[in-house]
Amino acid sequence: FRTYGPALQKSGERAFGYDIWTKNNTTEPVVEDRYNSELNQETKAKIAELKKTDPKAADALYKSVSYHVDHGNGLDCYKVGPTLGGGTAALMLGDTIIYPYCYKTQEILDNGPLRFTVKLVYNPLTVKGDTSVVETRVLTLDAGSHLNKAVVSYSSLKETMPIAVGIV
Repeated sequence: FRTYGPALQKSGERAFGYDIWTKNNTTEPVVEDRYNSELNQETKAKIAELKKTDPKAADALYKSVSYHVDHGNGLDCYKVGPTLGGGTAALMLGDTIIYPYCYKTQEILDNGPLRFTVKLVYNPLTVKGDTSVVETRVLTLDAGSHLNKAVVSYSSLKETMPIAVGIV
């Protein structure tokens, strides 16, 4: 999966939740190649030009490089946008979700062939007027596992609060 940090925050895009990738027919990493394919500037320029004269060809070219299309080894099947995506936790204040937005810092705790663990510290949240509540997530992904583990904690939270967990 993917979670968002400083790069997304600089862009101004609003996405809060985890982005989920599915993989099939491979044990190899595929995400980096898929991003590079869709985000290639020359291809993006060609798609933009084709949209002016041949929208169907532009759409076909986009789909041929998009990481939102399965090319035989998986895909990013969610467009997270302003949701909790695939399993992100958020504090609830009554019926209002206090959305977490982009981690501020990250620290890789494990980076081996069998386990990847990262600690993410988020920008402070405003909870009941208190601007010092900081969310920390420790995410663990084990090789061969279909799921990951997320441990979420909040510092400076003055009282117990319910949380929501998102599934798009």
